[in-house]
Amino acid sequence: MKQLPKKKKINSKQKGSRGERDLRDFFKDQGLNARRSQQFAGGTESSDVLVEEWKATHIECKFTHSCTPYDFVAQATKDSGGEKLPVVFWRRNGKEWLAMFRAEDACYLLSMRELLISEARITLPVKK
Repeated sequence: MKQLPKKKKINSKQKGSRGERDLRDFFKDQGLNARRSQQFAGGTESSDVLVEEWKATHIECKFTHSCTPYDFVAQATKDSGGEKLPVVFWRRNGKEWLAMFRAEDACYLLSMRELLISEARITLPVKK
């Protein structure tokens, strides 16, 4: 009987670091100043990736195949210390980054977007 090759064990820490680097690069491609934070700060109240322009935002990076949104958002909310907007950026291999946050935060952010559009009479880009 032919044996199947053993599955290679995934190093979760390395995969998480790879996800953080990929998210940092995504933010840089969007024109933002971003860096991984764990090597600088660490700890539970430190975002996985820091974006200079988003000082009031706590970013949680998830680079997994399975998604447990309530667990992800609960962790980001807890780690934000109640002082910052908790946002989870999640991606599977080969897929685009998605952002998750609480519905009340979405209402606030979308209201602010509409206010910017109406006050400045500008058009914000929408990816199709």
